[in-house]
Amino acid sequence: MGTLRFNPDDVRRVWEHSKASKHWRKVWGEERYEPYLLLVHDQGVYLMSPGIPHLEKSEEEPESSWVAYAAFCSPENANWWEASRDLVGGDDFAEELSIETFDTMFDMFGESMTAVEITMSESQIDIGCKFKEAAMPKKKKRKPTKAKKSAKKKKFAPAAGMEW
Repeated sequence: MGTLRFNPDDVRRVWEHSKASKHWRKVWGEERYEPYLLLVHDQGVYLMSPGIPHLEKSEEEPESSWVAYAAFCSPENANWWEASRDLVGGDDFAEELSIETFDTMFDMFGESMTAVEITMSESQIDIGCKFKEAAMPKKKKRKPTKAKKSAKKKKFAPAAGMEW
């Protein structure tokens, strides 16, 4: 198992669709009443929105859903099958991912994200991101200020009843 890398703009598209939806497809178990994303392995490895209506791939293929493929795991890549198998194993799956993790990433890093990363092991899935270091505003150097002649130094005195 390994680390999947996704284009953050593609992930943002499925994230925004799921958040904007009012209903979501049931994949396994009980009905869902809140947004989430699906990590899927079948014809490649990808993230998709389970929102209803689905996120259309194109006008030419209105029945197909638009998905965010992991790097090297799209059927457009000649070695997608091997790459997918190396990164997530051989079995097909659809794993529900909490939307809150993606909310936090997009709120904190927004446009500075360079990749969304999902690392899988036998027992857990970790979600994170790579990002450009934010351009910090340069601090202005302050010139030492001269005290005004009229300003008097105040002496500190302990409050009544305090001892030194």
